[in-house]
This record gives sequence, structure tokens and C-alpha cells, in this order.
Amino acid sequence: MDFTLPATMRDCWIVNDGVMGGVSQSGLRHDPQGMIFEGQVSLKNNGGFASMRSPARFETETQVLELTTRGDGKRYKLILRTETAVRVTYESDFVSEATCRQERRIRSPCENHTTKTISKAGR
Repeated sequence: MDFTLPATMRDCWIVNDGVMGGVSQSGLRHDPQGMIFEGQVSLKNNGGFASMRSPARFETETQVLELTTRGDGKRYKLILRTETAVRVTYESDFVSEATCRQERRIRSPCENHTTKTISKAGR
């Protein structure tokens, strides 16, 4: 996905901890150098997450995902799902650079992603 294109941002959406009673806030905005995801994460009301979702498509042969990031030195999580196994996620953590001015290229080999299963509530 090319996040420098405004059309890419139209396919993305925000999910914050408000779905569980939290008060974290985040948003997306376009920048010629790429999409900017920003906000404030709050632990109030048992919250603590902000996320951006997109319907990314990858070829079956994809072996490595590459992200170019700028951030705040905090740990982030890349979570992937498939259309057919919605309760299975493939997760990888990364730490952004401590300054928003410095880009960092993150290479995330698919074989290093941890597979997790999301159980149904009440089971």
C-alpha cells in the first residue's frame, strides 16, 4: 500500500478503545510524505489502545513487510488478519524512533510473526 496517495487513506479507518469504554483518541491525516496516524492513548476507564485499520492485500508469496515510520520511541504492534480466518491474527512488535523527525525502516519477515487465536466471548 502506498500511503503517500490520498486514495489509500480513504480505505483506512480508526478503531480506538472507545469500543470498550476507553477515552483514547486518534486520527489520520494525509501528508505528501505519507499518511500520519496520531493521537493520545489513555488508560482511563480500562482503555489503552488506538488503531488504524486497512484492507491491505498481499500476494501469497509475500515474505517480508516493510514499513517506513516516524514516531515517539514507543512500542507498536503490527497485526494482520486474513479474510478466511478472522479469529486468527499474525502479530509483530516494533519500536519507533524517539524523534518524529527521523524515519526508520521496519522490516517484518512474515515467518517471525506470532500466530494468535482470538477466542469467542463466553467460551
